[in-house]
Amino acid sequence: MISCLYQNGIDIRRFVSKDFKDEEVLPRDQRYDFVIYLEKSVYDEWASRTPWQGRQILAPMRTRKEYTATDDLELYQDYVRSMEEVRDWVKENMSDYSRLESLVSR
Repeated sequence: MISCLYQNGIDIRRFVSKDFKDEEVLPRDQRYDFVIYLEKSVYDEWASRTPWQGRQILAPMRTRKEYTATDDLELYQDYVRSMEEVRDWVKENMSDYSRLESLVSR
């Protein structure tokens, strides 16, 4: 995924995954506009258990189970489809704050 993103102009090589349980990552008193979950299973497990309980949005996208690749080329194509899905969602929803407000799940 990292290589695919990089080949498509998105460099996440220095990014580090964060733990929902870590209050240093999502502190209770921090002011975030929104936390957006891309998988329902992650939302179901963590939305009510994270230290930060502000506005949360479930924006379900493709899950790992939906990847059907049997070789590297197909996996690359699956990743590109996922990137496009996220990019389209961001274009449609992130430019309008009231639209985001209407999507709040929790």
